[in-house]
Amino acid sequence: MSTLPLTRTPTLRSVGWWMTVIAALYLLVSAAIAAAAPVSFAHSLGLPLASTADDGFPVVYATRTTVIALLALILALRQEIAILSILVLLATVLPLTDAVVVATHHAGAPTVVKHLASAVYLLATWILLRHHLHRSRRERYGG
Repeated sequence: MSTLPLTRTPTLRSVGWWMTVIAALYLLVSAAIAAAAPVSFAHSLGLPLASTADDGFPVVYATRTTVIALLALILALRQEIAILSILVLLATVLPLTDAVVVATHHAGAPTVVKHLASAVYLLATWILLRHHLHRSRRERYGG
């Protein structure tokens, strides 16, 4: 049984879709770096490790990030824009929390701003995905 696509508006023309794909690919690279070089990664994140043997945090980060990135890519490739937009909105909490954590651990202002910029990027992506979704629904159902 064939199903009709949710939209007639080409998803590849959606800036929000491309922003999601770029973010997911960036997260996969970030996860690979966290797994390959946990000490330097933790330092760049704003949470330097107390000991080089204490590399559990970057491994947890890499795992969490890989799952989120793969889920986002799967949803994007399947053009599940409604679900993808919810994921992006919920994911906005992560860099906001990261910003608070690194700020309380006395990370420099550029590190905190980097996390806040990630949250703004995700929020802008969510807005663009929702815009694409509403435009597509208007085209499909009229009005």
